[in-house]
Amino acid sequence: MEDIKGQSFKLKVERLEFKVHGSTFKSSLTNSLTLKLSFFRFLASQLPSIPIIRNPQSLVDTSRRLGQAAIRIRLALCALLLAPCLFVLACGTPYGVYHRVRPGENLFRICKTYGVTLQEVAELNNITDASQIRAGQKIFIPGANDQLTVILPEASPEKEKEEKVEVTSIPRKEIEKPEKPDKIRLQKGLFDWPVRGNITSSFGVRAGKNHDGIDIPAKGGTPIKAAAAGKVIFSSDEIRSYGNLIIIKHEGRFSTVYAHNRKNLVQEGELVERGQVVAEVGDTGRATTAHLHFEVRDGKKPRNPVFFLP
Repeated sequence: MEDIKGQSFKLKVERLEFKVHGSTFKSSLTNSLTLKLSFFRFLASQLPSIPIIRNPQSLVDTSRRLGQAAIRIRLALCALLLAPCLFVLACGTPYGVYHRVRPGENLFRICKTYGVTLQEVAELNNITDASQIRAGQKIFIPGANDQLTVILPEASPEKEKEEKVEVTSIPRKEIEKPEKPDKIRLQKGLFDWPVRGNITSSFGVRAGKNHDGIDIPAKGGTPIKAAAAGKVIFSSDEIRSYGNLIIIKHEGRFSTVYAHNRKNLVQEGELVERGQVVAEVGDTGRATTAHLHFEVRDGKKPRNPVFFLP
């Protein structure tokens, strides 16, 4: 976007809130699935039940209640018309910049310069080994406004000599420990592969939009297995873009998402075991070929599934 002076600026929207007939809708805009689930449940709450007429004397009261019901339905439908706009906000261009790696830079110093965590940058860019990065590579930095210059440490023989002299004159217990770079944390084996196959679309930024999971192509009807034991908290086709969708809540903060299924084989509230077949691969929702869209979420935050799979 550009203002009247021709200078560019960016808008970051993280949360949405509005009221419909006294009821408040609140949701995060940081990921599309959270917004969609919250909105559809809110919409369902706005659809009133039809009052039953039990005696003629209540006709006036019943008429009034029907009038209120009609208002709530109209307002809910108006909110529904806004849904595509809200989903565009949630699925839009990710907020951040691409940093082009220069000679001498490493991932630790790049992240420190931008004030972001090494783990988040590694997952967004599918970097499982920090030594993988090379000069000229572009790395997406979430939340950044502009590309910054990474200050590299200056090393000279005289400075190194001075540092050595200083260290020998300081008691061992008082020597400051050098700053240790963060490590990329892999939790391999925390979850199992729900379907075996090659990843055709990775986690992170895809075609200028957030992709909160991985896509694994498979023949239609292939069994989809639960990545870990847990409880089914969602099993429906309410969210059109995801098609038949299952969400399983696991012990602790984690949950897993299975989308575009041909058929869901488990119901909401059902307990499932690790490796249990919960669905069949399909192409429902916004999908052109049969595949599984698989997500790992830490609370509401999408995480890179590759960092948790064997």
